[in-house]
Amino acid sequence: METAKSGRFTYYQCGTYLKKGKSVCQGQRIPAHLLENAMLDHLSANRFTVERVKSILKGIYTEAKAMDKRNDGQRKSIIRQLDVVKTKLERQFEAIESGAIELSLVAERIKELKERRTQLETSLGELKPSTLKTFPLHFFTDDSIAAFQQTIRELFFGAENRDTTKRYLRLFIEKIIITLAKSGDCWEDGGDSCHP
Repeated sequence: METAKSGRFTYYQCGTYLKKGKSVCQGQRIPAHLLENAMLDHLSANRFTVERVKSILKGIYTEAKAMDKRNDGQRKSIIRQLDVVKTKLERQFEAIESGAIELSLVAERIKELKERRTQLETSLGELKPSTLKTFPLHFFTDDSIAAFQQTIRELFFGAENRDTTKRYLRLFIEKIIITLAKSGDCWEDGGDSCHP
């Protein structure tokens, strides 16, 4: 990365040119925003095709349904444990009321059972039912996919912070090779008029 005009403009410069000189590479400088947008455009066209987006959404849906099934199993297990704890507490209270046992002898046990009941009720409250059972089927139509693709593009192109764009590019790009169509090509930007 290089900057110009007192840091107002940022460019990508060829690493080979910087290390080995002009004999290996002409050292084309490309405005950072142009190259990043070109890469995002390319990735958007190749990574977020209709079929790929459908596959991604189906994968998310399948995983979410599996998670919902696991949560349902956990919910049932917690409810069973909670029923057992409540039954034990009821028996303790019944024994105290009937005079079969003194409160002082079971106070600690009652305290433990109440704490366990509270823990189980908290865990049960955290396992909220999934809303995926009413998953909209229209989400997989071409119009919905196109809207999803546009949202992704706007998310990255509309980002004011360039770091967001760079982090996204690093997920997919290890190396960028640029070949100019002919000698003398240049990139136009809002700073220097042209960089041959």
